[in-house]
Amino acid sequence: MGSGIITLRDSNETIDIEHHFKVNAGPGAGKTTWLINHIRNVVQHSKRL
Repeated sequence: MGSGIITLRDSNETIDIEHHFKVNAGPGAGKTTWLINHIRNVVQHSKRL
């Protein structure tokens, strides 16, 4: 089980929806916006829902 760090350029980028993740960023970095976009991506593309 690898635990690589993924650096995103902006809150519109997506990550693999089949793996656990941890968001670590400073205040005002767009964590909430990214999380909302990620949830939308999961709902649209997950085969497990």
